[in-house]
Amino acid sequence: MAAPIPGNYLITIGHKGFLVNGEQQFSLVVTGATFPVLPRVLVWDGDSTADDYSGRFIRDLLQAGDTIEVDYRTTLPADLSGYDAAFLSFGNYGAGGENTPFTGELAAIVQAYLAAGGRLYLEGGDALAQAGLDAAGKDALWNMLGIDSVADGGNSNLIDSLRGQVGALTEGMVFTSSSQVENRYIDLYFPATGLAAFEESDYGVVAVQQTNEGGSRSFVFSYALAALVDDTPPSTRAELLHRIYEFLLEQAPIPAITAVSPEAIWRGRRTLVNLYGENLAEVTTISVDQPAEVENPPVISAGGDQASVWLTIAAETAADSVTITIQAPGGSAAFEDNVSVDLIVLGDPLEERAHLLFEDLQLLLRFGILLYDGVRLEVAP
Repeated sequence: MAAPIPGNYLITIGHKGFLVNGEQQFSLVVTGATFPVLPRVLVWDGDSTADDYSGRFIRDLLQAGDTIEVDYRTTLPADLSGYDAAFLSFGNYGAGGENTPFTGELAAIVQAYLAAGGRLYLEGGDALAQAGLDAAGKDALWNMLGIDSVADGGNSNLIDSLRGQVGALTEGMVFTSSSQVENRYIDLYFPATGLAAFEESDYGVVAVQQTNEGGSRSFVFSYALAALVDDTPPSTRAELLHRIYEFLLEQAPIPAITAVSPEAIWRGRRTLVNLYGENLAEVTTISVDQPAEVENPPVISAGGDQASVWLTIAAETAADSVTITIQAPGGSAAFEDNVSVDLIVLGDPLEERAHLLFEDLQLLLRFGILLYDGVRLEVAP
């Protein structure tokens, strides 16, 4: 069932019992409704009128169920961070060079999106092999996509047996023809950490899916999805797009953490202490009860509702907990019930993923699915 969206709805009510004179009056009061936040997806066509682009087809299919917010564009935004997934279509090289060049500027946008955990579908017969990057830039981009190298293809290669590969989202699919107009220089992919998704007979791998540890996911395809000719299910364009979308939007499970020592998080690592509350403009010093380098005085926000300081507790500290003390000339009353703390601990292996959250005068270390005691908060005059 499609997720509801704001609008007018017809509600039909049945009755299992005996109806007086064939009808019965009732009243219905709708007190409210909660509507889900729809996934926001970018669909980009390098050219909305030329052959061998899939953007319009992808847009129409994704919009059909009213469960996805689709933003269709022909100019790629400089920042893709607001999108849950991005579908990019570059077309293919033709007699008149109709494809959209994958310039260094566009590649930088894509790389930044993937580095931040983005979910990407990218198609184009000549996009990756002719990307406007130097050798090092191509290697960096291909690594994100799970690809070792890309070959530029050669003479025209029309689809006659495009087979999904075992273990990939395309498993069980076979396409035997395409309406694609230009079929020269179709990129060939040589996967590294990525999975070969489609292989064209007597040609090679033309699609790769990749899942990265940083959360990003990608599916790259040398042919135009919209030009594939539907075959016996599940070998249809709609099913392929559905599988790609589900793969890109799937959330990776939170890894189980079996043993993390809380003191190992903060010992010897530079830590940003953020205090949030009321009247923090009066804070003069933030200190700890263990040997540490503390970069006082605290930085106070303009509104006086945040105080921040960097500190590094000595690596050789033997204690299994640390007390953070807030000092202000006016005493402690202003802080006792109104202060929360966020400690952001930097450095391998947990980096900024390790956050200490303050709750009800008890500071707990939360990482993954586990909670640890390890840090106390006190207020002093």
